[in-house]
Amino acid sequence: MTITLILTLLIAQISPDRLSPDVEIVKDVEVRCEGRYPADELSRLISPLLNAPLRRYKLRKIVEQIYGLGLFSQVKVDETPLKGGRVRLTFILQLKKLLRDVRFKGNRHITETRLRPALKSKEGTEYAEEILRQDVNRIKRLYKDVGFYEVKVTAEVKELSPQEVELTFQIEEGDRALIGQVSFVGNSVFPTKTLLKVSKLKADEPYSKEILKAAMERVESFYVKRGFLTARVRKLREAYFPMINRVNLQIEVREGPKVKVIFKGNKHMDEDELKDGMLLFKLRELSEFVLRRSVLDIETAYKRMGFYNAKASYQVEGDMKRSLVVTFKVEEGERFKIKRIEFEGNKAFTDEELKRRISTKESGWSMPFFGNKRKGIYDEELFKIDLKALEIFYRRNGYLDVKIGEPKVEVKGKELIIRVRIDEGKRRWVRGIRIEGCKAFKERELLKGLSTKIDEPINEESLISDRIYIKSRYAERGYLYAQVEPRYDPTSGLVTFYVEEGKQVRIGRIVFSGNERTDRSVLMRGMALREGEILNSAKLAESRVNLFKLGLFKSIKFELDGLDRESDVVDISVHLSERNSGSLNLSGGYSPAEGIRATIELSHRNLFGKARRFNAKLRVGTLGNRYEISYIEPWLLGTRTRVSSRVFREDLEEVENALATGMILGLTRKVKRTNDVSVQYKYQILSGPGFRTSISSLGTLFQRDTRDSFLDPTRGWLNELSVE
Repeated sequence: MTITLILTLLIAQISPDRLSPDVEIVKDVEVRCEGRYPADELSRLISPLLNAPLRRYKLRKIVEQIYGLGLFSQVKVDETPLKGGRVRLTFILQLKKLLRDVRFKGNRHITETRLRPALKSKEGTEYAEEILRQDVNRIKRLYKDVGFYEVKVTAEVKELSPQEVELTFQIEEGDRALIGQVSFVGNSVFPTKTLLKVSKLKADEPYSKEILKAAMERVESFYVKRGFLTARVRKLREAYFPMINRVNLQIEVREGPKVKVIFKGNKHMDEDELKDGMLLFKLRELSEFVLRRSVLDIETAYKRMGFYNAKASYQVEGDMKRSLVVTFKVEEGERFKIKRIEFEGNKAFTDEELKRRISTKESGWSMPFFGNKRKGIYDEELFKIDLKALEIFYRRNGYLDVKIGEPKVEVKGKELIIRVRIDEGKRRWVRGIRIEGCKAFKERELLKGLSTKIDEPINEESLISDRIYIKSRYAERGYLYAQVEPRYDPTSGLVTFYVEEGKQVRIGRIVFSGNERTDRSVLMRGMALREGEILNSAKLAESRVNLFKLGLFKSIKFELDGLDRESDVVDISVHLSERNSGSLNLSGGYSPAEGIRATIELSHRNLFGKARRFNAKLRVGTLGNRYEISYIEPWLLGTRTRVSSRVFREDLEEVENALATGMILGLTRKVKRTNDVSVQYKYQILSGPGFRTSISSLGTLFQRDTRDSFLDPTRGWLNELSVE
């Protein structure tokens, strides 16, 4: 539908004799746009043009402002000359089309969870044909990487409204390409036959980029283990032949010289320990830079073991084209141990209290084989981290101005004395707390939830956690853009949280993707939010838990579309990855006590896409047949009432050679969010050698679950009360 907005404003007209005869006056302004758009906002932007001289720079500025609304993909302006040097301007606007849903069909070998991240077309983003063409090519490249060279990808765009489209990628995978001929070039030490065996590449087996990569890594590792440290293997050519659906591969090997690495003088560190930290074995290069850096790596490794005077050097002998011997010589020197760690200037905490806060320890007796092997070792980098930990400890206790100096190391024989100067500064206290700018809450509502307390030392970490707490409370009321800035006045001891509430956010659309088998109504029942409501972050988290409780999905991801634009209406996109909903199990066996037995079990957790559960189990054997059939209806007649039923014939555990045959019928009603009330009726016939009787029972159960998470609860209770 075309909506036309014609603006006519009665403004005193400018006398034509005051203007140049070449200047046109804008008589009328018209807006043409298909779909809903903010007419009032547009009127405000373009109304200054009416009955005013047509200035191109002003027109360009208004067009830029219209684009700045973020609603239009195209803005055109047509000029229609009128009599008397006047003109009519027509703004032709094209609304952006948003992707409401993106689907895939025919993808058997690449899952949606792998396809979606590779595409730029996502739910809630703008639909663009150029991006769509690029995404088609991206899908083709993904399939080519796993060996599907003949894949065909088409995109179907279904218009749901003038502003929304649904996108479906139709994928015809075709047959997976197979490995054809594989050849190696550049290999002189090992024959191609050997490398083929090592690579595990075999003709007529499925091909993929990952298979080739793993094969080349195996060949490279094969060379390195045999002393060819600098060997490199890469794909030289890849040729696909569509007539036979085969890929011929040519792999290049750069063997390099055979390298023997020798360590001399290393008594306290073995070769493997040294190799782990050396750049030579990480880059596998023999440049002068790498060798010199490897010498420093050896010296650093020794220093971390207490050998502070250790020196290393290297020597290279041989032919770079054939074989080399690289010798690293180590002069370990004496091993030093920390005798004492002393602190100066510390009044609030004793030396022993501070020592307990750091990982560097003084030397002393430790239990052989079980003690700390690094006890008494001075690691300069590790000690810097220790001093940072001490600074954090002081600041947590109100010493915001604490300064910790550089450690001074004194050598006495084979022992070290480490001294650290601490300037504690003045201890700061909290003398008052206030919150400024909060209108959505009463100040006392927020104050009672803060971890910062009056007459306690100021703690910067508490301020950060309180900032997060206040923002979370605002997010529960839809103020997702609220900004909170804590400030502490050291003179008065006053903590002030400055709040800018921002806009309150409402929910636009709730869009689900990946629910190929699950009906939307089931998902909406799990959502604690509805379209048009204020967006409550707590209910958003509750919705995620509810969907997980259905047991139908492997993964659930929520995205809020519009937050980046700070929109006051955001769409919720829920990306789902479904589990296999049905299963069939067969088993059998024999035992002297029970004889031959066989079991078949059929189950479905999402019957007809409505989250209905069905299970049927039959066991046949020498001792007789056993069965169990159960069905759960989660929402009876669309209400919050769950119905469960079970019919069974099973062994009675309490009595040997006895059977229990019967049925169970249960009703569970959810009361509010945390309470469940259940009623269950059970009827069974018990039979065995010399007896047969029937039992009926009626039971009730009340359950209250206030846990914050059923997956990983940190607070709350799970209480049950039952009567039968």
